[in-house]
Amino acid sequence: RYRLWADLWPAVNVFQRCQTQWRSGPTGLLGLDYGAVFQMAPLLGVELDGRMMEDVQAMELHARDQLNRRLQRRS
Repeated sequence: RYRLWADLWPAVNVFQRCQTQWRSGPTGLLGLDYGAVFQMAPLLGVELDGRMMEDVQAMELHARDQLNRRLQRRS
């Protein structure tokens, strides 16, 4: 089980809602499509300021590395 601080919930929500919006290349996943992130945040009532974007990017980098490792093991 994980505990999530309440002030991080908006960033987690945005990240989860954008989980199908990855940009990819021949080496695997590159990162989230930020256009989709910028469109999704206001729909969720989230103001995407610098701090919020840093939180989303931290999750993005960790998830990208984990997903790319899984993809490499399968090939």
